[in-house]
Amino acid sequence: GENEYKAFKIDWWQIPEWDDEEQTWKKRDENWHKMQVGNLGSEEAFQLQYGTEFTVSTAALISNKKIVSEGLSAQQFINKDLPGIVGSDCFFWKPDYNIEDLRNDFFVFTTDISEGVNQDSTVQQFNKIIGVDGDGQAMTETVGYFKTNAKNDKECCEILADFYDKYLLSNHYLVSLEYNLYGELWIANFSILLDKNNYANFSADNFVKFYNDSMTKYWYGIRVTSKTKKMACKLFKSDYDSTYIINRSTQFLDELRHFVDKNGNGTYEASFGHDDLVMSQIQLPLTKQSLQFKNLVDEYITYTQNGLKSGNINFFDTIGEISDYDYFESQEYTNSLNRRFF
Repeated sequence: GENEYKAFKIDWWQIPEWDDEEQTWKKRDENWHKMQVGNLGSEEAFQLQYGTEFTVSTAALISNKKIVSEGLSAQQFINKDLPGIVGSDCFFWKPDYNIEDLRNDFFVFTTDISEGVNQDSTVQQFNKIIGVDGDGQAMTETVGYFKTNAKNDKECCEILADFYDKYLLSNHYLVSLEYNLYGELWIANFSILLDKNNYANFSADNFVKFYNDSMTKYWYGIRVTSKTKKMACKLFKSDYDSTYIINRSTQFLDELRHFVDKNGNGTYEASFGHDDLVMSQIQLPLTKQSLQFKNLVDEYITYTQNGLKSGNINFFDTIGEISDYDYFESQEYTNSLNRRFF
């Protein structure tokens, strides 16, 4: 803000290569990358010649090779208007994702809560279930995220609750929060909102519950300690490398590239800048171990097998009313769920 200069970045895969034989420009791809590494002798030499990363950190959670591979299909997530939602400028979407599909898709929302206004950003990733393998393991793709450092906790909760209710079906999604001081504050905010509003598609049952070892008590949210964070990072790396978790947002990849084990003790964090998008994403593998997620996957399988028979639901056909499909999500039923909150 002190002058008119602004930083920008152009990666090697964004620059076309001239093909002398065909006399045309062609997109640089992974084969081109491998050839140049072979010509220059190493990945480090390639990065020095063509890359925007002049050092290849062996301490990074995800290898540079994997990030480069994902970067070939990366897209800048963009803001799209959400009719009826105050604060829709905080939502960013994969460019080719159709907002009208929200009503039909299944999601796990994973959240990293900031310390307050003008601090790190509060981020919630929108992880869409896109398939289930033969072992019953679900694959997800991030198609959007909520991000702001200008809204306080109360405002964030109000915006998100309104979004869940107006744009989703109650049995199609789960919300995961980090169980800490700010997570407890968010739960309290959501509890007040549930008491005040007759939501048709948002209730306490949409929050991921985590149980103690004896399965006698539960709390809303993931307890992130140094131990669980190490486990989450390990599980995330496995799922991300094997494409069970897909996130090709350029904003996310920029943070992931610098998410490293700075002290060599297995605790990963940003080497510089922010890691809010990454911290919200690594919560996903822990969420996938919950009983509710397994039930959501079963619901997804049933829906995808039978959904075509009854027809999919268009959001713009149902906004402002409860459709026949939402019969069991009537106000009386939802209120009974809300009364069980806490």
